[in-house]
Amino acid sequence: HALVLLQTNAVLGMRNNDLYAADLANAGLLRGAGTIRRRSAGTNFTVVNEGTIRPGDLNSTSSIGTLIFDGGNLVQTSSPTQTVGLCFEIDTNSCDMIMITNGTATIGGGGRTNLFAVMAGFSPKPRMDRVWDFIRADTITYTATDNLSSLMSAYGLSEPGEYTFGVVNAGSGQVLRLRIKGTDGSMLTLR
Repeated sequence: HALVLLQTNAVLGMRNNDLYAADLANAGLLRGAGTIRRRSAGTNFTVVNEGTIRPGDLNSTSSIGTLIFDGGNLVQTSSPTQTVGLCFEIDTNSCDMIMITNGTATIGGGGRTNLFAVMAGFSPKPRMDRVWDFIRADTITYTATDNLSSLMSAYGLSEPGEYTFGVVNAGSGQVLRLRIKGTDGSMLTLR
């Protein structure tokens, strides 16, 4: 696992390949796969994203991966300099993910766009019967602008007839989920 932090303002420490943090203000680029943990017992840390977060990508080459905030919250706000917030890629059976354990996600960002992209060699199709979870947290509030509708439209998919996208309950928390319906028009049952 590797995390790349560019232009951040945080108190950080590294132990056993985990990054330990107090509050972190990302005004640049946070990318990679791995875990950011609460520095000490007590109150959750908060990652305030005024920059761009790219889970999975270890460099400028896209790759699928999971970024974990353990004991933390994610808040995406507007930014005076960044137009892109979160970036997620999807593949046949996987996608980039931000997993928040014991914390919340509030994804807004007035004037910023979350970008979704399809990995090379994969082509979403109607009736694929697939599920992709992009964010998992105790609670999620998602009011951001994104390009998912135009991306799915480019592959001939329309909402809600052939796919759905949004926050849904899953187990003891919530997920930000894309679902493409199955051959009979039903939604795939979670694995």
